[in-house]
Amino acid sequence: MFDLDNTLIDRDAAVERLLEQTFSEQVERAEFRRLEAGGYGDRAVFFSAWSRRTGKTMDQERWTDGLCAHLSVDLDVLEALRELSADFKLALVTNGGSATQRAKLKVSGLMEAFPADAILISDEVGSAKPEPDILWEACRRLQVPPDRALFVGDREEIDGEAARQAGLAFLKVNLR
Repeated sequence: MFDLDNTLIDRDAAVERLLEQTFSEQVERAEFRRLEAGGYGDRAVFFSAWSRRTGKTMDQERWTDGLCAHLSVDLDVLEALRELSADFKLALVTNGGSATQRAKLKVSGLMEAFPADAILISDEVGSAKPEPDILWEACRRLQVPPDRALFVGDREEIDGEAARQAGLAFLKVNLR
């Protein structure tokens, strides 16, 4: 099982490219990076600040479009997933809004790397990491017991904690 953001795709790099395109001053980019908080910031505050600063309305749909425009497709990741799928059952487990996560999956080419019923998005499942329920649901869908599953993610405090609580092995990755 794989996390999406900063595990299979470099979300932080896409955010940085969008900020660089929009704000010329490093201090402005730093402030918006702080407000955005890696996707965990208060969206209303972030969007309001963006709209005030740029004079252009920012909302979830526009944010998703901007992120997706700056995502890079990693053909090595896609090939590795294809190779893994020959020997293992794969699932994608990600926190976030359905429309945003599905747009990132489509743009990155990852939508086709996983069976449709093995893509679990917290907004759709009603459970988010670090709670273990979403990982248990992935195990159920894959028909794999938790002690025979591995979860790969980038955040120890979210992905690692969910894996531990669910009884899965955990592998932390760093894209940078």
